[in-house]
Amino acid sequence: MPHDASTVILYEDSRAYLDEFDPEVLPIALIDVSSEELRTTLFEGIDFTAAVAVSPDGSVLATSEFNGDIFLWDIETGELLKTIDGLPSQSQMVFIDDNLLVTASANGNIPVFVIWDVVSSVIIRILTPEIGTFHDFIDQRPMQAQSDLTVALIATTDGKELITSTGGDGIFKQDIDSGERRQMRFSDSEYPRLSIRQLHLAPQSDQVFYMLQGEPAIYRLNLDTRVEFEVLSVAEGERLITF
Repeated sequence: MPHDASTVILYEDSRAYLDEFDPEVLPIALIDVSSEELRTTLFEGIDFTAAVAVSPDGSVLATSEFNGDIFLWDIETGELLKTIDGLPSQSQMVFIDDNLLVTASANGNIPVFVIWDVVSSVIIRILTPEIGTFHDFIDQRPMQAQSDLTVALIATTDGKELITSTGGDGIFKQDIDSGERRQMRFSDSEYPRLSIRQLHLAPQSDQVFYMLQGEPAIYRLNLDTRVEFEVLSVAEGERLITF
């Protein structure tokens, strides 16, 4: 089933429910866009859903839980295809092709990206930045509010690069083959507060769109020139939740 925007994947982060969590209370729902009817409901986890990703051909849904489990589902039938024992605290995920899935760590100031082969269920590569010695890391580490915590993760359409936003309001582009990581946007604030929560890449272009929740506004960033444009501003007192 190709990507045709025919299905909405709806899930809720149940961290807000704390001790009251029950996976059957907060399932993953697949809703048909045209009929607005519930196609199927996915129950399988023991922990809350931390992230979801759809394969490029639109046939497989990957979901991850905070405890590290990764589930692969058939989007058409709702059948559970496979369970992968993943790594805890993987809060973001994206497919770079139909068989390769990238997960991002949710903890610490060092961004870690794990590339999984979903066919064999094994890790084929781990991407981490070069930090030099321990003393280099201590000298250069940002304040917690300006950390490299990955809060959004997408991939270019050719699957060769990752684009991420971080806890320090930065936007980075990372080459998967070479591992090279370049910062495309720097924070405007001395104490940023995780305001870039969503990233969207315009099809067949080097334009990435994102929302600054603190303002709020939607911006466009040219990844070649690193020039930023405001696309939409919101009246005072209004909020942007998603786009």
